[in-house]
Amino acid sequence: MGRVILLCGAVGAILVTCWVGLGLATDHTVGEGIGWTTGVDYSSWSNAIIFSIGDKIVFNYDPQKHTVCEVSEEDFQSCSAANPISIDNSGSTNMVITSPGMHFFICGIPGNCAGSMKVAINVQDSTLASPDEPCTTDAPYNQWIGAAGKTRVPGMAAVAGLAGLLIKMCIL
Repeated sequence: MGRVILLCGAVGAILVTCWVGLGLATDHTVGEGIGWTTGVDYSSWSNAIIFSIGDKIVFNYDPQKHTVCEVSEEDFQSCSAANPISIDNSGSTNMVITSPGMHFFICGIPGNCAGSMKVAINVQDSTLASPDEPCTTDAPYNQWIGAAGKTRVPGMAAVAGLAGLLIKMCIL
């Protein structure tokens, strides 16, 4: 009996940790400790992360040398900052993601974008199947798969349902 209680407590702690983690937005610092500067492969950084609505993209840089411009895909490809969606040169730019899809950022200082200061962020649509919908064999396989085959995590309702089931099992 003691082992069952211990197991239930351990699994419950894991579920609570997952549950809390799912409800929080994540801050993603571009370039990690290096920051927003020339000579960095930002595509490797952004491709390794699953971005969600509500996450914050943090750019840290020298405001005397760099800017952050959100631009269209066309301007991203051509490194043009002539028509930015938004621009900031504060040295610490925080962009909260409010919509799914691709978001494109470049440095607006001439030559810097061509020097690798550009990053494309793919924001996943956080909408998953409703927990009230039955599972069927005709549901698409990729429902739980994000960009580049990365596993997506079920929403809060699914974790809450699993936690409730675990509690019932431990009480009985």
